[in-house]
Amino acid sequence: MPRKTFALALACCALAGCASNRPVVYPNAHARSVGQARIEADIADCERLARAAGASPQGGQAADAARDTVKGGAL
Repeated sequence: MPRKTFALALACCALAGCASNRPVVYPNAHARSVGQARIEADIADCERLARAAGASPQGGQAADAARDTVKGGAL
């Protein structure tokens, strides 16, 4: 039973770590020089291009493989 509990806790932590699908922008010199509005516009443009190429915020084959691996480890 402790093994299943550990696997469940590990899976919850892994899923919580992947909860956000927005990029993290650190306040470095470049980010400060272009400003928040330009950063948001660049992120929106990147998301638009990714969706046009077939990407989705829910993940794809790699996310499915990771999910199946966690499920298999929990058994």
